[in-house]
Amino acid sequence: MARFNRPPRPSPGGPPVPLGVVVAIGLLLAGVPMLLLNQQHSGDPLKIRRELRKF
Repeated sequence: MARFNRPPRPSPGGPPVPLGVVVAIGLLLAGVPMLLLNQQHSGDPLKIRRELRKF
């Protein structure tokens, strides 16, 4: 049986991802939920005042 002397295979991920890309994606993932929460809470004081007027 013949043995093949192949070099070790590189990691399946391919070339490493630049740090800037990782940071940008991380900021996007962290910023989108915060923006959604801020938009939901932007009108809350008026709603609370309307609810208090009912009583």
